[in-house]
Amino acid sequence: MKPINLFILGLALGFGSCAFSMAADKIVMPTCGISAHRGASRHHPENTIPAFKEAIRLGVHQIEFDVKMTKDKHCILTHDSRVKRVTKGTGSIKNMTLAEVKQLETGTWRREKFTGSGVKMPTLREAFDIMPMNIWLNVHIHHASEELITAVATEIVRQGRQHQAFMAVGSSDAATAHKVDPKSLSAIWAARGTARATSTRRSKKVLSSFSCSIMWHRQRTWPS
Repeated sequence: MKPINLFILGLALGFGSCAFSMAADKIVMPTCGISAHRGASRHHPENTIPAFKEAIRLGVHQIEFDVKMTKDKHCILTHDSRVKRVTKGTGSIKNMTLAEVKQLETGTWRREKFTGSGVKMPTLREAFDIMPMNIWLNVHIHHASEELITAVATEIVRQGRQHQAFMAVGSSDAATAHKVDPKSLSAIWAARGTARATSTRRSKKVLSSFSCSIMWHRQRTWPS
């Protein structure tokens, strides 16, 4: 089996078992494991449906992905603010419509086998459509507007993914996300190697084992 680009999550932090199950549908979440950074991005185009499907096939416990917003207010999955690195196009995501972004193929740059495959940048909704309900979803948003934070948080709630999705954002953005659903939506932010959470008590317990995009840092504190 070919290696994929993974992060190993903290395995023993002294907090005991952090698994929980949703009473209604008995979803049991992993307490530790392997996270696929932008999906199985070593051998598949990052932040794409093929990369996510491969990560799921390999049995990862968490998938991390990045979100930007198009000119016409659609949430699109890509790391860069510009399309040049992952497509043959040019321009900034924020200045392009969803239709314009969808005209660009994002598979060719990574592996020749994806040339002509028609792989596109997925929307957040398209990504959610193929995600299992029992793995963690690390939704990474950087240099974000309040509008994007609200849109992503709203989609998480609309999809009923609060039990598994958490947002890696800046401190003020965490507060913005928390306003959408303060009872169940989780958002954590990083500052100088410290993970902080705006979340429920249950989510604090989970995040003790699953530190978001800064999972390699050991120090973890919670806001008072």
